[in-house]
Amino acid sequence: YEKDVECGGGYMKLGPKMDDATTFGDPTAYNIMFGPDKCGYTKRTHLIFNYKGKNVLKKSDLAYKQEGEGTSHLYRLVVRPDNTVRVEIDEEKI
Repeated sequence: YEKDVECGGGYMKLGPKMDDATTFGDPTAYNIMFGPDKCGYTKRTHLIFNYKGKNVLKKSDLAYKQEGEGTSHLYRLVVRPDNTVRVEIDEEKI
């Protein structure tokens, strides 16, 4: 994050086509939400799938690598046709 924030995220939401993109915000329908999030002492990497209107979170915690100022990180989510996923941060499988 560019500035010290108490609550905020660098995650992205992938979802269905929107009729009016200016309405994007919270809440906005999504199929996948992925990326780092911080709120107070809670720091995590989100991986949430929305299936039939319900949010399905990854059962185990994913690493959070946003510590330190001014360092960018590359987050990668690979979703395979067999419904398995792989998460990488800075090309390291987590």
